[in-house]
This record gives sequence, C-alpha cells and structure tokens, in this order.
Amino acid sequence: MASRSTQTHRREAGFALLVTMVTLALVGTLALASLETVMRDRQVAGYQKRSKTALYAAEAGVASATGIIRRDAQALAPAGLAGLESWDPVFPTETAPQALGSVTNPPVFYRDPDAAKAVRYIDRAGPCWAGNIAGAMSMNIGGGQNIIWLDAMWDVRTTGLTANGSSVDIDAVVTSCHPFNS
Repeated sequence: MASRSTQTHRREAGFALLVTMVTLALVGTLALASLETVMRDRQVAGYQKRSKTALYAAEAGVASATGIIRRDAQALAPAGLAGLESWDPVFPTETAPQALGSVTNPPVFYRDPDAAKAVRYIDRAGPCWAGNIAGAMSMNIGGGQNIIWLDAMWDVRTTGLTANGSSVDIDAVVTSCHPFNS
C-alpha cells in the first residue's frame, strides 16, 4: 500500500495538471479571440483604405472640373449669361473614365451618372475683383459697358471609383471670378 505522502503527491500532481490544462484552454481561447479581432480590424482598415481612395479619386474629379472652369469659362464671357447656362464642357464619363496613375486597375473619376452635367452654372455671387477693368481685359462683352466681376458659382458632380468597386460621389460648389454686364 502506498504511503500517505505518495497519495497526496499524486493528488497534487493531478490537480496541477488540471489547473495547467484549464489555464492553457483559457489562454488558447483568448489568443483565438485576439486573432479574430485583429483579422476584423485589418478587414475594416482595408474597407476604409478603399473608401478613402475612392474619395480622393472623386476629389481629383472636382479638381479637374475646377481646372476646366478656370481655363474655359472666361472664353464664354461674350456669350453672356446664356453662354454660362448652356456650357457643357467635355468631362470623363462612366464609360470613358479618367484613370489616376499608371498602375494596373487604378482608381478613376467621371461625371456622376445621376447628374445631367458634370459642371453646371448655378448663379452669380458677390464681387470678386475691383480693379481697373480696362487693364484687366480686352474682350467686348455686350458692348463692353458696365462690366462687373462677380463669382460665378458652379455645381460640380463627380464620382470616384476603385478597382474593387468602392465608389464615392461628390457634389461640390466651385466659384470662379467672371465678368458680367451689370
């Protein structure tokens, strides 16, 4: 028959093994939960990155439209207000988008498919320039009488799209200093 100290030692060893196994199971469960959390965080970060990329592409579309306005709108001055209202500049479309960068499947921007125009004249706002009109321009706007410079307000609607399908629509108001007859 085993001595009493041997039986106590075996019980203590069995209890220690049980505690070790339970502790190992708890640590394993915590490790798996942490791994799942990390994987979800990475997935969310990926979604956010794609959304930001689409946003930046749409913002590039707004910048492109602003450049078109700055470049071409002054040439519309002789046509007056009707020229501004009917102006429909060439802008990338959903079927022919503007790619950003030279990588495979780059983000793109184009006119918002829900908008009739990418760039649309809205209205005029306050004065934007109060200098010497004779020195500022040589064009003839309706006889060149009483020319005032006001901010022309433009509605710009673009969509940014990433290769994986994340998209962002931006509707922005852009202003440009434009000559008007008073």
